[in-house]
Amino acid sequence: MKHYKAAGFTLVEIMIVVAIIGLLAAIAIPGLKTSIEKARAQACAVNRKNIDGAKVQWAAEHRRALSDVPADADLFGASAYIEHKPDCPAGGAYTLNAVEEKCTCNVPKHVSN
Repeated sequence: MKHYKAAGFTLVEIMIVVAIIGLLAAIAIPGLKTSIEKARAQACAVNRKNIDGAKVQWAAEHRRALSDVPADADLFGASAYIEHKPDCPAGGAYTLNAVEEKCTCNVPKHVSN
């Protein structure tokens, strides 16, 4: 009678591998969420900076005062300074404000720097 040793993994080995993967996932997921929020805040800051630059260009080219507030149509469009109004990656909305003031986002975590 011949005995063949079955090739494969035991239940204990599989449980250990699953436990290690679960541990790694528990460590990585909170860091991933933090990284996503940080990336969204940075992208929002870049969008606001671009809008502020377009406001300054608009004021200089049209000889407008720094206290003037441009309309969306003045800054955004096919033949304007920015092709389309950017969207906040976190779903917020931008307020243009006067040329001398920085553009703001209504997401509380996206404070103007």
